[in-house]
Amino acid sequence: MGEGIIAGPKVNVQGTGLTVTGGHIGIGYANVVKIDGVTASGYSDFLRGVRTVKLKHASLVGGGSGIDATNVALTDSSVTGHSGTAVHAERIKLVGSTVTGNGLDLDAEQRPKLKDSTCETSNGWGVCTND
Repeated sequence: MGEGIIAGPKVNVQGTGLTVTGGHIGIGYANVVKIDGVTASGYSDFLRGVRTVKLKHASLVGGGSGIDATNVALTDSSVTGHSGTAVHAERIKLVGSTVTGNGLDLDAEQRPKLKDSTCETSNGWGVCTND
């Protein structure tokens, strides 16, 4: 297994229409990751060690973990089928998004903000259907 994009703490990764299939880490250790239209599956970790993540129209399916970041904002996105945690962050904001069917859907240090969104499990915040 290989890595996709391994950046640095001052590097911003921006784009549209990204596809990631397989691998160990999709994108790692960047300052900001801002992508509109990403489809990813079969990875160990899609995003690891990123400060700020802003994804729109994302479909993250399967793998070990989805997103590990400080701040996460998902808009019109779906994160499902991870054996581990789908989204781990200090702050999580979901707008029009679905995060379900993962080992743990949302693991946040502050209460996640959900608008027109669905999740099944969080680390005790009472914002998901099975909390």
